[in-house]
Amino acid sequence: MPLPFWLLTGALGCSDYGYHEYEHVDVWYQTPADYVDVLLVVDNSDSMEPYQERLGTEFVSFLTYFVEADVDYQIGVVTTGYLETEEPGVIQGELVTPALQTDAAEALFDEIVNVGTDGSGVEMGFAAGLEALSEPLVTGANSGFLREDAYLSLIFVSDEEDSSPMGVAEYLQAFNAIKGNERGRVNTSALTVTDMDLCDPEMVEKSSVGERYIDSARMSDGIYRNICEEDFEVIVTDLSLSTSRLNTTFYLSDLPDPRSLIVKIEGEEYPCEDGAWWFERQSVDGEDLGAIVFSESTMPAIYTKISAHYNSGSGDVALFCGG
Repeated sequence: MPLPFWLLTGALGCSDYGYHEYEHVDVWYQTPADYVDVLLVVDNSDSMEPYQERLGTEFVSFLTYFVEADVDYQIGVVTTGYLETEEPGVIQGELVTPALQTDAAEALFDEIVNVGTDGSGVEMGFAAGLEALSEPLVTGANSGFLREDAYLSLIFVSDEEDSSPMGVAEYLQAFNAIKGNERGRVNTSALTVTDMDLCDPEMVEKSSVGERYIDSARMSDGIYRNICEEDFEVIVTDLSLSTSRLNTTFYLSDLPDPRSLIVKIEGEEYPCEDGAWWFERQSVDGEDLGAIVFSESTMPAIYTKISAHYNSGSGDVALFCGG
């Protein structure tokens, strides 16, 4: 999940928070993106038909957090095909926007993600995505998709590894440069093969683990999920959460003494005993961080203030919540 929008650290006296004086108070706000441009890069090779069909039926799930957060979104689709005959980077059909009635938007989404299966077997998702967002297409065939004030999310949907010529970090640098290198303005996610053992044996010969797509998601605070799962509803809802920039994970400014850790939402203490949140350690850009994690069902509501109060310590997860 993305790093918090606001992170404040300081000491508060007992007059503000009972009889305890904490070494650290970290504060975040659950603030969604106002505008998001979503570019779906969908594999159009000959093994993708069942995955395209499943994705096409989950439009309502994909909109879950966009609707909840009242996000002004645009959804466009390009293919991973990069042969000249495939018009690499050209957005397929119309954009899906909130201006469409739900039924019309759902039908359009289903149409544009079912991009067919006659494309190249050498998938170049990163290259196609960058082509779509660069000249001459960005002011030509794709004019109107990329908005200056919008966040940008790329979602790669493929059952095979990316074969684009540059390295993953180079593509991420290029995507970030499009949005002025402002931290958090761009993320990439992936619906790809994460574990071959979970895939249908009949499909394995035509599939491969999307390591590059997975690396991209990890490096840009996106998410990655296994395309071989039968039920896409939960997966697509997770993509909605990541793309809308709502958070279930909030990173602490220091490793805590977990026994001292208190979480408050809008100033009211949120007990750890009911399992609504928990403390864990996560590696972010190679740094070992402590994290407050909520489930999607207990995630802080939109525009609420979340604060963590704690003393510095070992960050031993086993000591959390009376452990």
